[in-house]
Amino acid sequence: MANTRSLLGWLLSSLHDKGFDCVVFGGWAEELLGLQEAWCHSDIDLLLVAENFDSLDTVTADATTAFQEIPGKRFKHKRAFLCRDVMCEIILVRESRVGLATDFWGDTRFYRHSPLAVETAIELHGTSVQVTSAQNLAKYRSERSTLRPDRWRDPASLEPRKAFE
Repeated sequence: MANTRSLLGWLLSSLHDKGFDCVVFGGWAEELLGLQEAWCHSDIDLLLVAENFDSLDTVTADATTAFQEIPGKRFKHKRAFLCRDVMCEIILVRESRVGLATDFWGDTRFYRHSPLAVETAIELHGTSVQVTSAQNLAKYRSERSTLRPDRWRDPASLEPRKAFE
């Protein structure tokens, strides 16, 4: 299936139904905020404010869901899965004493601006979606290289899959 606005809306609605209120990030956020012209997106990037990925891991471990985990992208800060043949990456954002942060690779803290999302939700195919702010997109783009994006190729960075009951 093509990575369309319709798929993005369906994915966010499906995740919401499973208890995950994700915030659109990356290229889709840039497009929805009008910062970029529409283009053919290769993936879907989302942010999830939570303490951990335990609940999401339970959902992606269930073979009956539309989400098929990509084990090679299982890190302390991120999970990835295929949804209708489109890769979706979800980055964990935690509330800390100082503010909202992502611990890339478990040891590289990245603070996000508050609020995380724009004030007004965006309507997308009958689904009201939260989109990260332009300020947060710019901060991530300017600091991305300091977060060691190359570490995803290091097998030692992978987080082992837990055994679920």
